[in-house]
Amino acid sequence: FDEGLLGARVGGLRQIDIPPALAYGDAGAGDVIPPGATLTFVVEILEVSKPAPPPTIGPLADPSECPPTDGSGEQQQEFEAYPPTCIDVDETYTVEIVTNFGTIVAELDPGRAPLTVNSFVTLARYRYFDDTECHRAIPGFVVQCGDPTATGAGGPGYAIPDELPEAGEYEIGSLAMANAGPNTSGSQFFIITGDRGAQLPPSYSLFGEVVEGMDVVAALDAVGNPEDNGVPPLEEILIESVTVVSGT
Repeated sequence: FDEGLLGARVGGLRQIDIPPALAYGDAGAGDVIPPGATLTFVVEILEVSKPAPPPTIGPLADPSECPPTDGSGEQQQEFEAYPPTCIDVDETYTVEIVTNFGTIVAELDPGRAPLTVNSFVTLARYRYFDDTECHRAIPGFVVQCGDPTATGAGGPGYAIPDELPEAGEYEIGSLAMANAGPNTSGSQFFIITGDRGAQLPPSYSLFGEVVEGMDVVAALDAVGNPEDNGVPPLEEILIESVTVVSGT
Protein backbone atom coordinates (compact mmCIF):
# COMPACT_ATOMS: atom_id res chain seq x y z
CA PHE A 1 0.00 0.00 0.00
CA ASP A 2 2.88 2.39 0.73
CA GLU A 3 4.13 2.00 -2.84
CA GLY A 4 0.83 1.50 -4.61
CA LEU A 5 -0.80 4.69 -3.32
CA LEU A 6 2.08 7.06 -4.02
CA GLY A 7 0.80 10.11 -5.89
CA ALA A 8 -2.87 9.26 -5.34
CA ARG A 9 -5.27 12.20 -5.07
CA VAL A 10 -8.53 12.69 -3.20
CA GLY A 11 -11.48 11.43 -5.23
CA GLY A 12 -9.43 9.04 -7.32
CA LEU A 13 -9.48 5.26 -7.56
CA ARG A 14 -6.38 3.11 -7.51
CA GLN A 15 -6.18 -0.65 -8.22
CA ILE A 16 -3.45 -2.49 -6.33
CA ASP A 17 -2.48 -6.01 -7.45
CA ILE A 18 -0.39 -7.95 -4.93
CA PRO A 19 1.35 -11.02 -6.41
CA PRO A 20 1.44 -14.28 -4.44
CA ALA A 21 5.07 -13.77 -3.39
CA LEU A 22 4.08 -10.61 -1.51
CA ALA A 23 0.75 -11.99 -0.30
CA TYR A 24 0.04 -15.49 1.10
CA GLY A 25 2.20 -17.46 -1.35
CA ASP A 26 1.69 -21.17 -1.74
CA ALA A 27 0.13 -21.48 1.73
CA GLY A 28 -3.00 -19.44 1.01
CA ALA A 29 -5.24 -18.37 3.88
CA GLY A 30 -7.72 -21.00 4.99
CA ASP A 31 -10.78 -21.39 2.79
CA VAL A 32 -10.79 -17.72 1.78
CA ILE A 33 -7.59 -17.25 -0.24
CA PRO A 34 -6.35 -20.24 -2.28
CA PRO A 35 -2.64 -21.08 -2.72
CA GLY A 36 -0.86 -18.96 -5.31
CA ALA A 37 -3.55 -16.26 -5.35
CA THR A 38 -3.00 -12.68 -6.48
CA LEU A 39 -4.80 -10.18 -4.23
CA THR A 40 -6.54 -7.23 -5.92
CA PHE A 41 -7.76 -4.14 -4.06
CA VAL A 42 -9.62 -1.19 -5.56
CA VAL A 43 -9.08 1.78 -3.26
CA GLU A 44 -11.04 5.04 -3.30
CA ILE A 45 -9.01 7.96 -1.94
CA LEU A 46 -11.14 9.83 0.60
CA GLU A 47 -8.53 11.94 2.37
CA VAL A 48 -4.79 12.53 2.34
CA SER A 49 -3.46 13.25 5.83
CA LYS A 50 -0.54 15.53 6.47
CA PRO A 51 2.44 13.94 8.28
CA ALA A 52 2.65 14.62 11.99
CA PRO A 53 5.13 17.33 12.96
CA PRO A 54 8.41 16.06 14.42
CA PRO A 55 8.49 15.82 18.23
CA THR A 56 10.22 18.62 20.09
CA ILE A 57 12.01 18.70 23.45
CA GLY A 58 11.08 21.18 26.16
CA PRO A 59 13.30 23.93 27.63
CA LEU A 60 16.09 23.03 30.02
CA ALA A 61 14.70 22.22 33.47
CA ASP A 62 15.93 23.52 36.79
CA PRO A 63 18.70 21.22 38.13
CA SER A 64 16.53 20.49 41.17
CA GLU A 65 14.09 18.65 38.88
CA CYS A 66 16.81 16.34 37.55
CA PRO A 67 18.89 13.55 39.08
CA PRO A 68 22.43 14.36 40.30
CA THR A 69 24.79 14.44 37.32
CA ASP A 70 27.32 12.30 39.19
CA GLY A 71 24.83 9.45 39.70
CA SER A 72 24.94 9.80 43.46
CA GLY A 73 21.17 9.74 43.93
CA GLU A 74 19.09 6.78 44.96
CA GLN A 75 18.29 4.19 42.32
CA GLN A 76 14.88 4.70 40.75
CA GLN A 77 13.18 2.40 38.25
CA GLU A 78 9.57 3.59 38.23
CA PHE A 79 8.33 6.92 36.88
CA GLU A 80 4.93 8.50 36.34
CA ALA A 81 5.80 10.58 33.28
CA TYR A 82 8.50 11.41 30.76
CA PRO A 83 11.29 13.32 32.58
CA PRO A 84 11.96 17.06 32.31
CA THR A 85 14.73 18.21 29.98
CA CYS A 86 17.93 17.45 31.88
CA ILE A 87 20.46 17.60 29.01
CA ASP A 88 22.01 20.26 26.81
CA VAL A 89 20.91 19.30 23.30
CA ASP A 90 24.01 20.98 21.82
CA GLU A 91 26.37 18.59 23.61
CA THR A 92 27.44 15.03 22.91
CA TYR A 93 27.01 12.60 25.80
CA THR A 94 29.35 9.68 26.42
CA VAL A 95 28.18 6.71 28.46
CA GLU A 96 30.12 3.79 29.87
CA ILE A 97 28.15 0.54 29.90
CA VAL A 98 29.83 -2.00 32.17
CA THR A 99 28.73 -5.58 31.53
CA ASN A 100 29.88 -8.93 32.87
CA PHE A 101 31.62 -9.38 29.49
CA GLY A 102 33.50 -6.08 29.61
CA THR A 103 32.95 -2.36 29.11
CA ILE A 104 31.31 -0.61 26.16
CA VAL A 105 31.67 3.14 25.59
CA ALA A 106 29.01 4.82 23.46
CA GLU A 107 28.43 8.37 22.26
CA LEU A 108 24.84 9.63 22.34
CA ASP A 109 23.70 12.30 19.89
CA PRO A 110 20.96 14.64 21.16
CA GLY A 111 21.00 16.44 17.82
CA ARG A 112 19.67 13.28 16.20
CA ALA A 113 17.28 12.12 18.93
CA PRO A 114 16.97 14.69 21.75
CA LEU A 115 13.97 13.10 23.49
CA THR A 116 15.52 9.64 23.44
CA VAL A 117 18.93 10.83 24.65
CA ASN A 118 17.35 12.95 27.40
CA SER A 119 15.45 9.91 28.61
CA PHE A 120 18.46 7.58 28.44
CA VAL A 121 20.82 10.00 30.20
CA THR A 122 18.25 10.76 32.90
CA LEU A 123 17.57 7.07 33.51
CA ALA A 124 21.30 6.35 33.66
CA ARG A 125 21.76 9.09 36.27
CA TYR A 126 18.95 7.52 38.29
CA ARG A 127 20.96 4.24 37.98
CA TYR A 128 17.91 2.71 36.32
CA PHE A 129 19.99 0.29 34.25
CA ASP A 130 22.35 -0.83 37.03
CA ASP A 131 22.26 -4.53 37.92
CA THR A 132 19.81 -5.43 35.15
CA GLU A 133 19.80 -8.36 32.76
CA CYS A 134 19.83 -8.20 28.98
CA HIS A 135 16.93 -10.49 28.18
CA ARG A 136 17.41 -11.01 24.44
CA ALA A 137 20.37 -11.66 22.11
CA ILE A 138 20.24 -12.93 18.53
CA PRO A 139 23.54 -13.76 16.77
CA GLY A 140 24.33 -11.46 13.87
CA PHE A 141 21.42 -9.23 14.80
CA VAL A 142 21.02 -7.45 18.18
CA VAL A 143 21.38 -7.70 21.93
CA GLN A 144 18.50 -6.08 23.80
CA CYS A 145 18.71 -4.64 27.30
CA GLY A 146 17.13 -1.99 29.51
CA ASP A 147 14.26 -3.93 31.09
CA PRO A 148 14.67 -4.22 34.88
CA THR A 149 12.20 -7.10 34.91
CA ALA A 150 14.18 -9.05 32.25
CA THR A 151 10.85 -10.19 30.78
CA GLY A 152 10.75 -8.04 27.65
CA ALA A 153 7.65 -6.29 28.99
CA GLY A 154 9.18 -3.86 31.48
CA GLY A 155 9.71 -0.15 31.12
CA PRO A 156 10.01 3.14 32.99
CA GLY A 157 6.29 3.99 33.02
CA TYR A 158 6.27 6.36 30.05
CA ALA A 159 6.70 6.25 26.27
CA ILE A 160 8.95 8.35 24.02
CA PRO A 161 7.82 9.75 20.64
CA ASP A 162 9.70 8.23 17.73
CA GLU A 163 12.80 10.00 16.40
CA LEU A 164 13.45 7.80 13.40
CA PRO A 165 16.52 7.72 11.14
CA GLU A 166 16.63 7.53 7.38
CA ALA A 167 16.84 4.10 5.77
CA GLY A 168 20.37 2.70 5.78
CA GLU A 169 21.65 4.63 8.82
CA TYR A 170 21.89 1.65 11.20
CA GLU A 171 25.37 0.16 11.57
CA ILE A 172 26.98 -2.55 13.65
CA GLY A 173 27.47 -0.84 17.00
CA SER A 174 24.44 1.44 16.70
CA LEU A 175 22.22 1.98 19.75
CA ALA A 176 18.50 2.15 19.03
CA MET A 177 15.28 1.90 20.99
CA ALA A 178 13.13 -1.22 20.98
CA ASN A 179 9.40 -0.69 20.67
CA ALA A 180 6.06 -2.44 20.36
CA GLY A 181 4.88 -0.15 17.56
CA PRO A 182 5.02 3.57 16.74
CA ASN A 183 5.77 5.91 19.66
CA THR A 184 5.99 3.14 22.28
CA SER A 185 9.70 3.04 23.16
CA GLY A 186 10.65 3.44 26.81
CA SER A 187 13.85 2.10 28.36
CA GLN A 188 14.54 -1.04 26.33
CA PHE A 189 17.36 -0.45 23.89
CA PHE A 190 19.37 -2.66 21.60
CA ILE A 191 22.91 -2.70 20.27
CA ILE A 192 23.22 -3.86 16.68
CA THR A 193 25.71 -6.73 16.68
CA GLY A 194 25.64 -7.96 13.08
CA ASP A 195 24.71 -7.34 9.48
CA ARG A 196 21.09 -8.42 9.89
CA GLY A 197 20.59 -5.76 12.51
CA ALA A 198 22.14 -3.12 10.28
CA GLN A 199 19.53 -3.98 7.65
CA LEU A 200 16.56 -3.24 9.91
CA PRO A 201 13.92 -0.88 8.51
CA PRO A 202 14.08 2.64 10.02
CA SER A 203 11.40 1.94 12.63
CA TYR A 204 13.51 2.39 15.76
CA SER A 205 14.91 5.61 17.19
CA LEU A 206 18.66 5.72 16.57
CA PHE A 207 20.39 7.61 19.38
CA GLY A 208 24.01 6.54 19.70
CA GLU A 209 27.04 4.58 18.50
CA VAL A 210 29.61 2.37 20.22
CA VAL A 211 33.03 4.07 20.08
CA GLU A 212 34.99 1.64 22.28
CA GLY A 213 34.41 -1.99 23.17
CA MET A 214 33.39 -3.55 19.87
CA ASP A 215 35.17 -6.67 21.10
CA VAL A 216 32.64 -6.76 23.94
CA VAL A 217 29.81 -6.30 21.44
CA ALA A 218 31.20 -9.30 19.55
CA ALA A 219 31.32 -11.31 22.78
CA LEU A 220 27.67 -10.50 23.49
CA ASP A 221 26.77 -11.52 19.95
CA ALA A 222 28.58 -14.85 20.46
CA VAL A 223 26.26 -15.82 23.33
CA GLY A 224 23.13 -14.99 21.40
CA ASN A 225 20.38 -17.58 21.15
CA PRO A 226 19.63 -18.43 17.50
CA GLU A 227 16.32 -19.97 18.54
CA ASP A 228 13.31 -18.69 20.50
CA ASN A 229 13.79 -15.17 19.09
CA GLY A 230 16.94 -14.76 21.17
CA VAL A 231 15.26 -15.29 24.55
CA PRO A 232 17.11 -15.96 26.78
CA PRO A 233 20.77 -15.58 25.67
CA LEU A 234 22.84 -18.74 25.88
CA GLU A 235 24.76 -17.14 28.77
CA GLU A 236 23.58 -14.53 31.23
CA ILE A 237 24.33 -10.97 30.14
CA LEU A 238 24.33 -8.44 32.97
CA ILE A 239 24.59 -4.66 32.90
CA GLU A 240 26.48 -3.82 36.06
CA SER A 241 26.23 -0.05 35.52
CA VAL A 242 25.59 2.68 32.98
CA THR A 243 27.47 5.88 33.78
CA VAL A 244 27.38 9.22 31.98
CA VAL A 245 31.09 10.10 31.79
CA SER A 246 30.88 13.31 29.72
CA GLY A 247 28.20 15.88 28.95
CA THR A 248 26.53 18.24 31.40
